[in-house]
Amino acid sequence: MKKKLVMSLICSLLMAAAYAEVPPPPRDGFDGPPPKEMKRPHEDFAKKKEFETRLQLTEEQKASIEKNIQKNRKKLEAIRKKEMKLKKQRRDIIEKSKKDFENLLTPAQKEELKKIEQERKIKKQKCHEEMKKNPPKRVEKRK
Repeated sequence: MKKKLVMSLICSLLMAAAYAEVPPPPRDGFDGPPPKEMKRPHEDFAKKKEFETRLQLTEEQKASIEKNIQKNRKKLEAIRKKEMKLKKQRRDIIEKSKKDFENLLTPAQKEELKKIEQERKIKKQKCHEEMKKNPPKRVEKRK
């Protein structure tokens, strides 16, 4: 009996750890880039103008560069869509695996699993609060 309980506990911890790595689901169908990837259009425009001026690009070069940017943008968008689909598939597989695992447990084991998950949630919350109070120091990169 102890052996089964220990194995169940180990399996539940492994499942909890695997489930913890899953990114949060998209917010109400919002599939935009993460905030750090969002750019302000006027900043890109200013950089573009600065490059054109400093590099003294000809009109032909500008047109060729713009054409390449548009071509690569389409390729990147296709890759992003594939990545989103794969992430969703990954979440679905992990969720199914978790449900299959829980279906193998007895009612007592399910209760214990709930306690473990609750303890983990509290510990994670405390860790986040601690990080807010004492954020890690940033190390500057050497040039």
